[in-house]
Amino acid sequence: MAAKFTLRRLARRYQELDHEISEYDSELSALADLAAPGLLAVHGVGPETAARLLAAVGDNPERLHSEAAFAHLCDAAPIPASSGRRDRHRLNRGGNRSANAASTVNFDAPPDDHKGDWQSSPLIPRMKMASRLMV
Repeated sequence: MAAKFTLRRLARRYQELDHEISEYDSELSALADLAAPGLLAVHGVGPETAARLLAAVGDNPERLHSEAAFAHLCDAAPIPASSGRRDRHRLNRGGNRSANAASTVNFDAPPDDHKGDWQSSPLIPRMKMASRLMV
C-alpha cells in the first residue's frame, strides 16, 4: 500500500516538473527569439542552446565579426603548437567551454530530411560498412 502511494506521488511530481520545464522552455524560447530572431530557426538549436550562445556572446555581439572570432570565443580555433621541424596545431583552450558545448550540439542533431529517424539515414550503411572494414 505504501509503495503504491509513493509511486503515485512520484508520478504526480514527475508530471508537475515536466509541465514546469515546458513552461520554462517556452519562456526561454520567447526570450531567445526576442534577443536573436533567427537563432532558433537554425537546425539543431533549441531554447537551451540559444540561451547558452547568447550568454556567451554577451552584450556586445559586434566583437563576433567573423567565424574566426566565434571559434576563438568557443575555444575551437587552431593555434600553432610547433616545435622544431614539426608544423602542427592544437585547439585553443582559452575560451568559453559552455559556448563550445552549445556550438557542437548543432552537429549532433539528426538531419532535417529524416526527422530523427537515424535508421533511415543514408549514413548508416556507410558507417556499418566502415565498421566491418575496421575489424
